[in-house]
Amino acid sequence: MIKKAYFYLFYKFYKFTDAVHTVFPHDMAAATAISMLEIVFIFSLKFYYIEYIDPTNELTSLQVIIAVSVILSINSFLFIFKEEWKHYFKEFDKLPRYKNIIGTWVVILIVAFILVTSGISIKAMSEIASHRPK
Repeated sequence: MIKKAYFYLFYKFYKFTDAVHTVFPHDMAAATAISMLEIVFIFSLKFYYIEYIDPTNELTSLQVIIAVSVILSINSFLFIFKEEWKHYFKEFDKLPRYKNIIGTWVVILIVAFILVTSGISIKAMSEIASHRPK
């Protein structure tokens, strides 16, 4: 179920990149968009962890490199090098119009949630950083 939902998210990003006519291949553009969304979400979780659980913890360069590498590797493998997503696309294209509309709104809400919560966490981290002794 989670895998299917993940491929549906990719499907929606793919269709969006198809509609806006990017210069990059659609699978690469959609995989990059999902990767960026995941990276923002992971770091906002880390910021919340620092803010509410362990204020002495810090985000290190190594953590950033590892997180970005893992996310990009997984998404590249799933969406660029494997062809499994094409089978799901055939299934998603057959969905009734109302289910696709509901799916689109779910994707929009997920993206909005991630962006809003990451914005809040970045603002909170900037306030914490401004109060730290230099």
